[in-house]
Amino acid sequence: GAAIRAVLQKTNTVSTLVLNAREETKSMELVAAVCNEALSHGLNRTGVLISMGGGVCSDIVTLSASLIRRGVAHIRVPTTLIGQIDAGIGLKGAVNFCGKKSFVGCFHPPEQVLIDPAFLQSLPRKYLVSGVAEAIKMGIARDATLFELIEARAFDLVTSGFDEPAAEGRELLQRSVWGMLDELRQNPYEDQGYERLVDFGHTFSPTLEAALGFDIQHGEAVAIDMAMSTTIARSLGLIGADVWQRIVNVLRTASLPIFASRLDLQLCRDALVEARRHRGGSMNLVVPAGLGELAGVAGLLRGGDFVKRRGPAVERQYRFEGCTFERVRAHGGSREISFARVVARNRGSIRFIDLSVLGPGADIGCHTHDVDNEELYVVVSGRGLMTLDGHEFEVGPGHVILNRPGGTHGLRNIGEEELRIVVIEVESEPENLRDGP
Repeated sequence: GAAIRAVLQKTNTVSTLVLNAREETKSMELVAAVCNEALSHGLNRTGVLISMGGGVCSDIVTLSASLIRRGVAHIRVPTTLIGQIDAGIGLKGAVNFCGKKSFVGCFHPPEQVLIDPAFLQSLPRKYLVSGVAEAIKMGIARDATLFELIEARAFDLVTSGFDEPAAEGRELLQRSVWGMLDELRQNPYEDQGYERLVDFGHTFSPTLEAALGFDIQHGEAVAIDMAMSTTIARSLGLIGADVWQRIVNVLRTASLPIFASRLDLQLCRDALVEARRHRGGSMNLVVPAGLGELAGVAGLLRGGDFVKRRGPAVERQYRFEGCTFERVRAHGGSREISFARVVARNRGSIRFIDLSVLGPGADIGCHTHDVDNEELYVVVSGRGLMTLDGHEFEVGPGHVILNRPGGTHGLRNIGEEELRIVVIEVESEPENLRDGP
């Protein structure tokens, strides 16, 4: 702190304000304090606010900059791990309000962000541990190499303040930052939809933090959320016991918690209700579908689920674009299935046909689709070998396959678990379906 002040005194910095920036104090009061400081020093429209600190500090300064004279520039210098790989590199800023985490906020991107790993050497260990949770999130979400790096080096990096091993520490930072920026650039202002991979670990954690009076590190709450979401994925058959164990183990190796007694059934219900409000009315619960890929559970009622996956494309996989959504209810055996956000189109309609369940080794043989309507097969869980018009390819959870009139198809369960597929008949030509990537 003293060294930074000495440097600032040699510049044309107008004022330096030290904030008591903690999650439990992240409020409009601190935003008002920053705005008042700017007012008292006559900050004009060309002025710049600079935040130097963790994610809470950048949140407060970002929101303040968006309000002062309807928007002035700001620069971020994140000094914590969670700030350097997550909070400091996004476009948003927010404060807590009436017990709701980050309820009042804005989109106001910084002019520049300076990431210097040297700051990490001054951090207490618990803040480094908290930041590792966000790196683990990105590893599970989209980067298996990053996950393996954390598995091998998390303990050493936290112990050394990310100084040793230096090359691995820098790679962890780079892969986390690049992954986050790549995700954010696809929907930077969150106005293109509410389905985001980076929401993994952020469904139950905001409500848990608030319930604990923010007396828990953000990364710790995210870790507990990831453990919970990973367990849900295992129960849905999206991942096996081996992947579940690796995720739990890496959280433990990084000294992160995987459980909180306060995370009871009622808190989970409250969290899902709040998640739906924040995500445009759909739960969009993000859970692992493997290491380096995630699935989004759009509906989860009385044992039913509908899964969409964002991951590597396979042959003849199709993608939905420009869609609206409707709700379909049906029965698969003795279980009621509720599908939120089943695809609908600008014209025509769809109807649910069946929930097919194939046991291990089951083979339906080859059939010809001899009706005029097209069918979509959505793989919910398990692994199968699909034959479509003479071509064979492997399918897994979330893959969507289009079968046209006159086409031939076959399916065999090649996994050790049940293969569950939702069959949807599409009436008329589906103009909003196109070949994948």
